[in-house]
Amino acid sequence: MALFDELKDRASDVVQVAGKKVEDAYSATKLKIQIADKQSAVRTLYRELGELVYENSKKAEPEIEAVEDKIAEIDLVLEGINELKDQERGMKKLVLCPACSSEVDEKAKFCPQCGSEMN
Repeated sequence: MALFDELKDRASDVVQVAGKKVEDAYSATKLKIQIADKQSAVRTLYRELGELVYENSKKAEPEIEAVEDKIAEIDLVLEGINELKDQERGMKKLVLCPACSSEVDEKAKFCPQCGSEMN
């Protein structure tokens, strides 16, 4: 009977570990989709900004405020992308190298890309 209880406990542990891995994979995929959506939005905003600048170049009195508003909107979306990427790195246990901005394992002493010491 003890063998059966041990097998049952091991099976329970395996199910819990598998469940955690599935949850982590789901969260990582969800973050990747959110990042891709925001990157697509930024490309659209860049296009809109270019059109706005072009149209303004033909006006006697350009609408500088509209250009500044579009730039602020882009900055806001880029900030959101950076926050999502920070979350993604946290899940993967990665940090950014202070010298070259490469993603590095959080336990690394030195950056494998540039050799800088990690803090």
